[in-house]
Amino acid sequence: MPDSANKTRASEGLCGAHTHLKGLIALKSAAESIRLAPNRKATRQLSGPYQTRLKGRGMDFDEVRGYQPGDDVRNIDWRVTARTTVPHTKTFTEERERPVLILCDQRCTMFFGSRRRFKSVQAANIAALLAWSALKRKDRVGGFILDNHQVQEFKPQRSDKAVLKMLASLDQVNRQLSRKDFSRGRISDFTTALTDMRRIAKTGNSIYIIADFHDLDSEGLRQLHELSRHNSITAFMVYDPLERELPDNGLYTISNGTEELQIDTANVAQRRHYREKALQRAEELRSELGRLGIPLAEIATADNAIDALSRLFQRARRRTSVA
Repeated sequence: MPDSANKTRASEGLCGAHTHLKGLIALKSAAESIRLAPNRKATRQLSGPYQTRLKGRGMDFDEVRGYQPGDDVRNIDWRVTARTTVPHTKTFTEERERPVLILCDQRCTMFFGSRRRFKSVQAANIAALLAWSALKRKDRVGGFILDNHQVQEFKPQRSDKAVLKMLASLDQVNRQLSRKDFSRGRISDFTTALTDMRRIAKTGNSIYIIADFHDLDSEGLRQLHELSRHNSITAFMVYDPLERELPDNGLYTISNGTEELQIDTANVAQRRHYREKALQRAEELRSELGRLGIPLAEIATADNAIDALSRLFQRARRRTSVA
């Protein structure tokens, strides 16, 4: 593939019905423009790259200031003290670590799209961008891939190799999505993945959930509530424009992989009802997650995931700075 095509792919994320591992890897450079911003502060002191305003014997030097009674004499800066003849001491900023956990839904309901890419591909784009961005900040990165029949777990690690392993599995799962998967055995449920995540996410994690949330039920909400008590969670709902708005007047055939159904979109009342129900479901999800303090970002299959994430985290940082 020419270099220009590679640059175009990296600038907008993967398109089409399936992912390509090289494309997910190429998003590493695009992730440079994305600065993750947790939606709330850590709940306890931890080690890691997130600085706090607390002063103490941390890992990063902060400043030199005049010595004050009670300061640790081991931190006296003797060079500055000798030059100014006034005692000065070094201060340090403590650090916090927020392991990043990414849950990416790659079940059959995500294997759908009418604009540019399938929902499953867009979800993979978002997961790759979050993983690379977190690794750039020297976070440990791990997560879960939810496919039709199981939940794959990746414990948080701070290395390119770990991210590559997770993305390789994501690509493999994505490429297995096909018509035959729609009717083969029991489909994994969303609550199982959230329950598994609770085993790993103890306290102070940044959690990103990427799904269409079509089967989020009361038990799933309970699991999210428990997770949100001690962790920062951001939800990404991936949707296709066709799920919000029926196409122009015509007779269309739709299929779930095994059965077919024809719909007539010439019926204005039916189109309006379809749109209103879709918007109602989205608003209900936003409200349910909002009660748990979980922000919801909606990203369409036709959207540029890089631009969408950049804007999202810029707004989050502005809200944090104002607070």
